[in-house]
Amino acid sequence: MDMCLTSKISGEDEMNEDCYDRVSVAIAKFIPSLLLRATSIGESGFSMSWNIQGIKDYYSFLCKKHGLKDELNTNKPKVSFR
Repeated sequence: MDMCLTSKISGEDEMNEDCYDRVSVAIAKFIPSLLLRATSIGESGFSMSWNIQGIKDYYSFLCKKHGLKDELNTNKPKVSFR
């Protein structure tokens, strides 16, 4: 729901290249909030966990692909000109 609102599409819209790119950008914008949630969830014999590094790698890939600022990667080398 949050990603549909962010990408300004409806869950009922037909998938096309434009929608795909907008959803992909919305996913990239959603991932930082996803990382604030629990990394492991268990209830009634069912458990689910996240591969946090995999999510961060996918986020970095999406940022690079769509020209977005990678807010999560603070280990990038910095270049300064003097």
